[in-house]
Amino acid sequence: MRLRTVRERYRVGVRQLARELHIAPGFLSNWEAGCRAPAEPDVTRILGILRVSEVDFAQVMEDFRHLDSDVHTELITADRTPLLWAYEKVSRKIVEWAPRLPPDLFRTPDFARRTLGSHFLDPDEVDRQVFLQQAREDILTSEDGPEYTLFIGADALLPQGLSVDVAVDQVRNLLKLSQERRVIVRLVAADQQQLGAVDGFAFFHPDRARGATVVLKSWPCNVYFSSPSQLLRYRRIVRDLDGIALNATESFAAMRQTLSRLDTRVRDLAS
Repeated sequence: MRLRTVRERYRVGVRQLARELHIAPGFLSNWEAGCRAPAEPDVTRILGILRVSEVDFAQVMEDFRHLDSDVHTELITADRTPLLWAYEKVSRKIVEWAPRLPPDLFRTPDFARRTLGSHFLDPDEVDRQVFLQQAREDILTSEDGPEYTLFIGADALLPQGLSVDVAVDQVRNLLKLSQERRVIVRLVAADQQQLGAVDGFAFFHPDRARGATVVLKSWPCNVYFSSPSQLLRYRRIVRDLDGIALNATESFAAMRQTLSRLDTRVRDLAS
């Protein structure tokens, strides 16, 4: 469990917590995004201020102590191609868990602009990121691309605050991509989302000459894990997701039902 997840669970804002810690909000945001690593006393102080449960305290501290030399943090900048692209190109299999938002490869341009705009990027940088995202989508449709399994939470299927027209296009895009030969989309229903406290991640399985890697994608940083302990943990999470998610056929039907409801809302608004 990451610091941002536990902070949001206890409903404390970034500015409020930063004020309690006597640090700048941006400094706390960098800790949460993985751009900087807090010291262990800082982590325990944060958890004390949040008054977390013993269970959450133990989970956060366990995760923190797993951050060893097999961790690489990459700051996403306009002048550098993310390492993430290389993993997407060399992997034979990718498994992704998206609990709250559709992953970037599955986003429509309008949805991507909305999401990137929330990071206060200037319009030119937003356009650049959307263009690069569309270029990366080739791995989902290429005949020699990786096998891609997406576990998507009910909240990510229809995020709050979307306009109806953007939501319709986004669900249609998910339906279209789920029919690609090498793509499997599986929905985790809201009443089955026991893993809601687990942040989204992508598990890359390259060819046998390279080791597996887990990537936590959190703007403006990507954090890469390759230690055996972390890989084992995320393999178990993938196994748990496989046990609770709808199968591909059921997921497709559920997404079609969601699209039908959205189409009804569009007609009602137009009448």
